[in-house]
Amino acid sequence: MMDRCNRILWSCIAVAVLAVGVVGLLAGMDVIRSGSGHTTLLPQQGVRLWQQAGTGALAGLAAVGLALSLGGALLVRAQLASGRPGTAGLEVPSHPDGPPAQRGRTAVSGPTIERGFERDLRRIPSVQRARVRMSGSAGRLLIVARIDVVADANIQGLQGDIRNAIDRLTSTNGAPPDAIDVTIRLHGRRVPRVA
Repeated sequence: MMDRCNRILWSCIAVAVLAVGVVGLLAGMDVIRSGSGHTTLLPQQGVRLWQQAGTGALAGLAAVGLALSLGGALLVRAQLASGRPGTAGLEVPSHPDGPPAQRGRTAVSGPTIERGFERDLRRIPSVQRARVRMSGSAGRLLIVARIDVVADANIQGLQGDIRNAIDRLTSTNGAPPDAIDVTIRLHGRRVPRVA
């Protein structure tokens, strides 16, 4: 969700900067305003107010610029942060008994494992939505899953499907999860049922 919000925000910032650049270019080419290209874009009253404000206006502009710079730096930091907090990656040997040319290690990021497990849960026929959070390492993995299912779902069959998904996750990770918390919420009901 955070990535999508950041992309939308950066897109809005890019459109705003582009618009300012286009307006400046058109004003410099005398398309927006009649007169010479050396005329001011601000009305004379705005220029007069700026000059009367003196250093206060400059300090205010510097404060706004600093706030925008800080906000931009925080957005860049959030955009460049990889993965969800507390999610561990997985590193396993590749072909440990194979020829030397095929030996090595395979690394899979924690968010990739989370998304894969979410997709696996969503493939269960009665599941409408699944959200998964994982934390810990490959040997001590904690899984918290919230699953929304249709109201007439067969809970016993659903438990079996969830166990099968956890077994597939275990074979992917090479170790079973240390703890699992799965909450099943029937669509149309308010009380969650814990499996």
